[in-house]
Amino acid sequence: LFGDGGRQVDSSKQVDSSKQVDSSKPGDDSSQEEALEYSYNDVDDSGACPVAFDALRYFTTLKIMVKDSKLEADLRRAYVHFLNGGESQDKLSASLRPDVSATVNKMLNKTKKGKIRIEGPLKALPAPKAQALFALIKPHCPGCQFLDAAEYEVSSGGSAGLERYWVLVEAAPQKQDIIEFKELTEPASQRGKWARKQKFSRADILKDLWGIRWPTSFAFVSFESQPFLMRSRLNADLPLDNLSPEQKKAILTEQVYQLAQLHKKTLTGNTLLEEWLGRQSEFQARRYGEALLAAQGG
Repeated sequence: LFGDGGRQVDSSKQVDSSKQVDSSKPGDDSSQEEALEYSYNDVDDSGACPVAFDALRYFTTLKIMVKDSKLEADLRRAYVHFLNGGESQDKLSASLRPDVSATVNKMLNKTKKGKIRIEGPLKALPAPKAQALFALIKPHCPGCQFLDAAEYEVSSGGSAGLERYWVLVEAAPQKQDIIEFKELTEPASQRGKWARKQKFSRADILKDLWGIRWPTSFAFVSFESQPFLMRSRLNADLPLDNLSPEQKKAILTEQVYQLAQLHKKTLTGNTLLEEWLGRQSEFQARRYGEALLAAQGG
């Protein structure tokens, strides 16, 4: 994901298992194109986790999604190179950065004349609840003016059944933004035995990654006694299937580089690790496929 800021982790015995840069939906809350940079900004399932498991999670996902054994091998080799202090030789082209104006326009297609379009999963929200949500925005955006609010019902995926709300604000004259509130649950990475010894809050993870350079209106808040993530809805799609082979390799190499910057604090790269990741990612992907087939009644 493109984040408005991204400092490297500086110290940890156990590295945060932050979701890797997600090429399916880059872009998050930046109004200036020159401020965009690659970083982590999706930490829904982040927490204390053995570093090797986090690497295996990423390379298993590659195995399932990419289906290109040569590219996978090249990326595992690059990961080990980056773990040992190697630097990426190529900078990503401007074509792999989102068009900020286009992403703003896409987001605001959900609105009309200062109101959120109540259609599909969007439902009207009572005024008292809308104002209570807006009150959580004000400390982070003092100049914001309230325009409208709605409930967003999610019926599928990992967020199914969780509460989600949109608040339309005028952040500055002639500049609107949709601030989303997303209910949070316990991170998946905190469910292992290791979590009994050490836990990381999502806020602590992002403080370590971003320092003080947080995106505007990005915060962890409590609403009706439940934890929520507050963030801008500004995002842009970058589907891997729409990229050329060279672009796909470039974006995935950047992902591997970012992952290694976290992991190299506690993990050393070598050929044994590279081979283990190759064998184990194939095994885990096969198990996933068998479980999925069984769930579908196959």
